[in-house]
Amino acid sequence: MYKIDFYNNLDNTVYWEQNLGDSIFEKKPFLNANVISNQNIRYVFAEVVKNNELIAKLLIQIVPFEGSELKNYLSEDVSCLVKATIETVLEKVNWELAVIGNLFVSGDNGQYWKPQITESEKCEVLKQTSRLLRKTKEVDSVLISELNYEESLCSKGLESNGFKLFEIEPELYIDIPKKWNVFEDYLADMKSKYRVRTKKVLKDSAKLEMKNFSADDILENNIQIQKLYKNVTNKIGFKLAEVSQNYFYNLKLILKDDFTFTAYYLNGKMLGFINTINSNDLLEVHLIGLDYDINKSMSLYQRILYDCIKEAIEKNMNHINFGKTATTIKTTVGAKPKRAFGLLKHSNKVSNIGIKPFFKFLKPEPIESRNPFKEAI
Repeated sequence: MYKIDFYNNLDNTVYWEQNLGDSIFEKKPFLNANVISNQNIRYVFAEVVKNNELIAKLLIQIVPFEGSELKNYLSEDVSCLVKATIETVLEKVNWELAVIGNLFVSGDNGQYWKPQITESEKCEVLKQTSRLLRKTKEVDSVLISELNYEESLCSKGLESNGFKLFEIEPELYIDIPKKWNVFEDYLADMKSKYRVRTKKVLKDSAKLEMKNFSADDILENNIQIQKLYKNVTNKIGFKLAEVSQNYFYNLKLILKDDFTFTAYYLNGKMLGFINTINSNDLLEVHLIGLDYDINKSMSLYQRILYDCIKEAIEKNMNHINFGKTATTIKTTVGAKPKRAFGLLKHSNKVSNIGIKPFFKFLKPEPIESRNPFKEAI
């Protein structure tokens, strides 16, 4: 019914130039920057055709996966004995994992569909793709990542096929009202105590100097950039991959003005950075680097969040995606959490049955959401 072709190289694809959506993450320039930069990852590009017509494109990344990465997801309600048992099992997990999605973009699940495709058709395509991956790419398991709540409700067909649905950390978004023309409009919509806090952050961080980096600037400062980036990734409890040293340089080189790299300096030393990607009316807050020794005293992280909001307003964006992690602090600047889910299946039936009971013990941290606005935004 469906013809699914796998390609290891974007240049060999037949239909990829046909855009099924309007996301920059679907397009060749962004994907080429990923492939060039992350050669430790096996990339597969799937094109799905029905009756000689493209109906879907799927981005697949194949990475090694160690079960110990999931330890931090164990619920606090788990007893010590159960926790020890689960951790012992997780230590033995060492899979070749195929991820349908993009490990470096929060909120993008690597699935690009023709608008008329039904949920049952999507389910069938994903099942067929999963079988082909296990058969032709020698992977142990398949993860379908970054499903939103509505998509998770349509996953029954995949669950009946052996996939296990589990919840992951939420996405953090801000929908920008049309009345926000300048940053001061955002401040005006805040409750008094949050507006006072925001102004204190801006005052505490006033000595920071912002620099907008070119590709050459990124290359010149790459050692410090990697150090700051590692500071952040070392604190992340669960990660399947990290970007390589030339990732930011290649993104700037290829995406040009659609990729903004902002560095923060104090007394001539880079203390942090943030980069954002323009995707039509969405500002994707991408990857960050921080010097934690100075972060608190200079309110660096919060300052970065406010600057991203200011950037989105100035660019006339309608939405900001702040990604995952640091849920509470992001909600204090106005971000709202959106639940996110994944689906996992192991190629070995016995192993797949064996891992299912453990998923009820794997839960993201409870959400402590704040609302800084006087009225609903």
